[in-house]
Amino acid sequence: QREINIAILINKYINPRTYRGVYRLFITNDGNYKPEGNITPKPSLARYESQMQAAGGTKETGYVMNLAAGIGSISQTWMPAPEPAQPKLAMTMAQDTTQSASLFFRNVLNEPLVLRISPGSLKSEQQSFENRIRWRAVGFAPYGDGREEWTPFFLLRRPFLIIPPRSVAQAWLTFDSTGMPPADYSSTIRIEATDLSGKILFPTRTINTEVRVFGVRVEPRQPILVHGWVNPPPGEEYRTDWFKRFNVWQGPFFSKDEMAKYGIKQQIWCQRGINEKQIRSVIAEAKAKGLTHDDWMMSINDEPTGKTAKELADYLAIGKMIREIDPQLKITLNPGEAANAATFQILQPFADLWNPYKLHLSYGPSGRDYLKKPWIWYTTPCYQDKSPGIATEMYEQIRSVLRQPADCRGTAFFAPYYPWRDPWDTAYEHIKDVSVFVLPSRHGPVATPAWEAIRESVQHANLARMVRERAKPEDATSIAKIYQKSLL
Repeated sequence: QREINIAILINKYINPRTYRGVYRLFITNDGNYKPEGNITPKPSLARYESQMQAAGGTKETGYVMNLAAGIGSISQTWMPAPEPAQPKLAMTMAQDTTQSASLFFRNVLNEPLVLRISPGSLKSEQQSFENRIRWRAVGFAPYGDGREEWTPFFLLRRPFLIIPPRSVAQAWLTFDSTGMPPADYSSTIRIEATDLSGKILFPTRTINTEVRVFGVRVEPRQPILVHGWVNPPPGEEYRTDWFKRFNVWQGPFFSKDEMAKYGIKQQIWCQRGINEKQIRSVIAEAKAKGLTHDDWMMSINDEPTGKTAKELADYLAIGKMIREIDPQLKITLNPGEAANAATFQILQPFADLWNPYKLHLSYGPSGRDYLKKPWIWYTTPCYQDKSPGIATEMYEQIRSVLRQPADCRGTAFFAPYYPWRDPWDTAYEHIKDVSVFVLPSRHGPVATPAWEAIRESVQHANLARMVRERAKPEDATSIAKIYQKSLL
């Protein structure tokens, strides 16, 4: 045997999302192999059966199952680890929150298998709660430059789950502690498997679940801000679902009472153009809705990138006009990818809340001037909303708010619902900016893994915010103590 080390060096690499990079690298010892676009070569049947057998999969068991708590998804090429002898899921939860988990399956056979997944009630010594463990089938959508791949995308309510021949499937589990008092709960998830006809039965799997609900609700004094720019599909059900994730709104003003109802912490009006009459009209409308200067702010145009006062003339003129009309009205600015230190320095007098593009957090072309004011930052996951790893990426972005320096108030991204036309048409997106994290249906919102990740990361980040708010600044160790005390 020989060990081969391969290094990939990209000439003049700039940064992610600039449309350059190595997308796929194949290494093979088959001298006759001919690449077929981006399609991953399939393993030989002998190798496939050997891998499945190593994981405990045989013709008698029908499939191999793995399970994992948290946000996770699989691809067509996923291969299982050995199946646990006694599968178990354990959760710790605050009250009125959700937690995700997944069941991953790969079919041993060259015929479809049908799984019927039946979660039981969550029971404590005193009470029982039905429908607190729910499952959805992960639907795959076309993906890749040539749409020749498939990516996990839809979370669909289905009576059963089908594992295609020698392929994969995923069941997304949601644990929901809404309305449950603090206690230790347990349940089982029963999985029955048959062939497509229902005549051939395979061994039933049972997953033991344990859920500990602590006597704490996620109610920080200052929740993190999460901004998505766009608006949800029309309808109250979609609006309610939306505000479980976002608390910054850019659209028609909500009243003060509506802000309290939905948990909105900040509203934004985007002022495009030098128009004194319009600015005065918007201020009057906000006052009529009962809004104070703490409830809303104005943004100016979009993504300033100029490096001189001349290049930023419109931004400066609008900022000056806002300051003259209402000096107390806050202004937010979102410098784009091409901005540099001069951009921030020139606009600094007119920024009350900075919202720079993520590039400025790591590359530092801004000179980090945004740290002098309260700030959030934004990303553009619209370009990879169907990427297999987007759910984890969104979770990490929101969860990282508390790790940022200075007065970081939250984060933003474009865009959770930007379909342009039919949001269900995943094959032809019309423009690269199309982005869909939640879909409309006759039965209400249809989530994606990323949509679930956003909700859970907001809950987890705000729980961490609560711990930080209660900790004494001079005693770093008290954070852990307060966290333990709040959960007992």
